[in-house]
Amino acid sequence: MTNVLKIPKSSLLRILDEMISLDIVSRNERTGHYYALQKLIPAIPAADQFKEKINQLLLQAAEKTGYTAEWYIPSKMGPILVDRKDPSDKEVKVLAQIGFIRKWDDELEAVSGVGYAFGDQQIPLKIWQYDAQTRRKNHSTAQIHSAIQEIKTNGYAQDLYYNINGVKRIAFPVRERSQLKGIFVLAKSISPIETDDAKKIISSMQRMLQNILK
Repeated sequence: MTNVLKIPKSSLLRILDEMISLDIVSRNERTGHYYALQKLIPAIPAADQFKEKINQLLLQAAEKTGYTAEWYIPSKMGPILVDRKDPSDKEVKVLAQIGFIRKWDDELEAVSGVGYAFGDQQIPLKIWQYDAQTRRKNHSTAQIHSAIQEIKTNGYAQDLYYNINGVKRIAFPVRERSQLKGIFVLAKSISPIETDDAKKIISSMQRMLQNILK
């Protein structure tokens, strides 16, 4: 064992004695051989565990809703799309790819709205949204603050109209100790999100996200 582990025999014996005291290994007094009482499994770093939780939730959400599920993390430039999953049984027409940045101080849509409402990004003085005719509509400072306050109250943001690519989104904050850790997003293209369906999806996603940091 000392040759395999490349440590001194005295160090190995101390480690084995400690493992015996913890009931992890046992020693046969007659033969002097050691054998395991428990199977040791390498610990998975918390960051990797969280990443796997997000990956599984993206897969589940995409299949359950039929929408593209996206995961954004905040940055100084804007929320960055770092992962996405598409439903397996539908044609995908959501164009945003991994690495895409939704820049601050530009469009007020669901993803940036959650960033402003729950992150530490300063709310801009000028910003715009798409209207029902896919035209850019500028907002006053009062309108911007009102829209962001509504997002805070609701706990999520939802695009009212499709953007120029025919996509609209529902975005949810994922927070840890009041800090915005990321933004979980459902992106829908082509057909409108019916009000009743959207309400069910929002309620379902909020329940699923409650356990993401546990």
